[in-house]
Amino acid sequence: GYGIWLDNNASGNSVINNTIKTTGSYGYGMYLSGSSRNLFNNNTITTTSATSAYGVYLSSASYDNTFRNSRINGSASVPIYVDTNKVNGSFIDSTLFSSGSVNHTDTGTSLSAGSSLIFLNMSFNKSRIQIRDADFVLTNQYYFNTNVTYNNNPFADAWVNTSYNNGTQAFSQMTAANGFITTQNVTEYIQNQTGTYYLTPYNLSVTKTGYAETYRNSSVNFTDNLQVNVPFEKGGENGTSGCSVLS
Repeated sequence: GYGIWLDNNASGNSVINNTIKTTGSYGYGMYLSGSSRNLFNNNTITTTSATSAYGVYLSSASYDNTFRNSRINGSASVPIYVDTNKVNGSFIDSTLFSSGSVNHTDTGTSLSAGSSLIFLNMSFNKSRIQIRDADFVLTNQYYFNTNVTYNNNPFADAWVNTSYNNGTQAFSQMTAANGFITTQNVTEYIQNQTGTYYLTPYNLSVTKTGYAETYRNSSVNFTDNLQVNVPFEKGGENGTSGCSVLS
């Protein structure tokens, strides 16, 4: 049987702090069929049977579902499986497991336009994603922040500007009194049925009205959560002083 099953009469729920373990060839850990706008937080899911015992199965127009702080172990099956009509959602600060070469995410072939998943700060095997439907897109993201200083002091009201590797602007944020911007969700790549398309490395520049210094053409490669430290007084090309992984 299923660990948790939400159908089209069950939307807008919060499912929190559960440990779920299933057996059987269709023992889905969580099965959403037409269920939307749910929050799943701090759940541990383990399925222990054959290849169809998905950890999380999203189907039949299930949309705007959010999974946070989840540990999803499909064992011999796929941790996340998506199929049927329009399905979308987000998986945040979570980990996917499966044994051997089993995919970490897989789709069926009967999805509708607009079907997508966003992964933010996810631990998973990027080489084990299978997208079988042209209407599905996976976006992989990380957290990013910038610490701008001037003579080792926080530097407020400086503009941090970034653009994708194709030159399109990603975001522009002003630093606060502590020298930091609001933490951003940045996209490493977008994957669909035809391939994987990287937006990183980003180009980063920092400017402030009334100051001659500027940082420009600093290439930042996003493959993990990242903080970039900018000593603004040094100015010039490629001026970031170092990068550190955000915890």
